[in-house]
Amino acid sequence: MFGDPIDPVFLDEEQLFLRIRPDASYPNRQELLLSDLRFPAFSVNRGKYSRAEDALAPSWPTWGVAAFSVSDIPSMLEGPAGEHSVIVRINFRPIHCPELGNYSHSEIRSSSESEESANPSRKVRVAFREHLRQRLRIVIQARAA
Repeated sequence: MFGDPIDPVFLDEEQLFLRIRPDASYPNRQELLLSDLRFPAFSVNRGKYSRAEDALAPSWPTWGVAAFSVSDIPSMLEGPAGEHSVIVRINFRPIHCPELGNYSHSEIRSSSESEESANPSRKVRVAFREHLRQRLRIVIQARAA
């Protein structure tokens, strides 16, 4: 499927699958920690073109998968621009970025009015990760190696 056109349309109800690293504390844990979420620009698989288990096979057999909906991504957060006191609006959106062997590959990216790829302040990064963490659900438990 690589080479097929990029699909820019993400419906609110579309599921996105996030690979979560193996860790001895994961078994039976039902929620993630802030430190489990990468940011900014992290990869997900689109539910429109894949299943949760596709985020693992074959290279990540001990990892887990968390799922969330496109509507769970905060569309905008406000915070200081880097270390400055100027408040900026940071927008978040999924982008379809197919890879060789993984047509469903997408990224969650941030941008501001002045920058296509924003580098949000620590406050905005924490707010984003907490917002998403509260909405994620683990669909495949990670296993200790």
